[in-house]
Amino acid sequence: MNKKLIVKNKLGEIIYCILSDQESFEKQLNKVFGIDRNACYGFTVDFGKDFVAVKDIRTQEIVSHSEILSFLDTDEDVVLTWQKSD
Repeated sequence: MNKKLIVKNKLGEIIYCILSDQESFEKQLNKVFGIDRNACYGFTVDFGKDFVAVKDIRTQEIVSHSEILSFLDTDEDVVLTWQKSD
């Protein structure tokens, strides 16, 4: 079953994406954030219990942080881009 990840970003917006439970959540979130690990941009996603963050791999500095509001099962199709929540 897919997972609907709803977060509050640093601008205060409520946004979501739909992740597959058949693949690593971190790998999918790299796609959501537009991070191409093969291109060596130097960033990665850190996915915790109550947050999603983008970190600089070299300095471990957090460059983006979003609070997880919910992470629930859904029948919706996978959407690996941020969508505005109603």
